[in-house]
Amino acid sequence: MDERTARIEDVEFLARSTTRIRLLETLRERGPATREDLREALSASRTTVSRNLDALCDRGWVRATDREYALTPGTDAIVDRFLDLESTVGIADRLRPFLEHVDDDAFDVDLGLLDEATVTVTEPGDPLAMVNAHVAAIQRSTDVLAAVPFLGLHATEAVHESVVDGDATVELVAGPRVVETLLEAPGYAALAADLQAADGFTLSRAPADVPFYVGVLDDVVQVGVDEDGEPRALIESTTPAVRDWARAKIDSFRE
Repeated sequence: MDERTARIEDVEFLARSTTRIRLLETLRERGPATREDLREALSASRTTVSRNLDALCDRGWVRATDREYALTPGTDAIVDRFLDLESTVGIADRLRPFLEHVDDDAFDVDLGLLDEATVTVTEPGDPLAMVNAHVAAIQRSTDVLAAVPFLGLHATEAVHESVVDGDATVELVAGPRVVETLLEAPGYAALAADLQAADGFTLSRAPADVPFYVGVLDDVVQVGVDEDGEPRALIESTTPAVRDWARAKIDSFRE
């Protein structure tokens, strides 16, 4: 058996039993413990705890000393990495309606940063859920930086109201076709004229189409994806590192 196969089998050994993971977590958090301590902590039977402790000892991840069990050196790192993997799998599953519509190379944020992110998708009974969430964020924000792959009249009207009738500052970054639509298309041109005359609005022309929507609206980051111009999913996050990523991504579109 080669080393990689052996490592994969070790991962499989942990993944097959939540009891083993819970035993390792408990020993990491509380230090050495007896079998009875562990049985009470896990609310598990004596047989279950004993069988899995013995298996962990056989792997060299746990050792027994004076009737107490403790992690061997390095096992705490195994627990941390396994839990990171478990968390990432959960995040990816939750974000799948978004991820299946975005290019992996363009959406290069660390998924681990999106643990607290919310996901809004279109539903048969609420097809405008994404649009409404986007517009609501514009209406309550005073500082907006956003890169947009296409325009929506409802959102543009919200920007107009926030800047022209309010005191918000908004910078939009968009590709050439979107800029042309904003400045010339019926329904948009009059709004754009008012916005360009206002102090709080900036329009930046990107050299190419923006691949997906990304906005920083005060302390909220929104990232939205579409399919042929139809909104599909919107994620929202307030994690500072995600805001840093979003600002850098918008800068890359602008350049």
